[in-house]
Amino acid sequence: GHEPHLDNQHEMLLANCLAQSEALMKGRTLEEARAQLAAKNLAKSEVNRIAPHRVFKGNRPSITIVYDKLDPFSLD
Repeated sequence: GHEPHLDNQHEMLLANCLAQSEALMKGRTLEEARAQLAAKNLAKSEVNRIAPHRVFKGNRPSITIVYDKLDPFSLD
């Protein structure tokens, strides 16, 4: 990247971006949401309260374009 001291931050942002694309593709069921929350050792009442808000449909088309370097020339 342009700022070598931010390479780790860039890698984390890229990983998050790709994870969001995957989430839009796959979605998350109520059972999956409950399992993820239970793995964090939350109380069952908290899992049941929060899980419905972590559910979303999949099969949401999206496009993710990744460049080694984003500048005016790469957009041409």
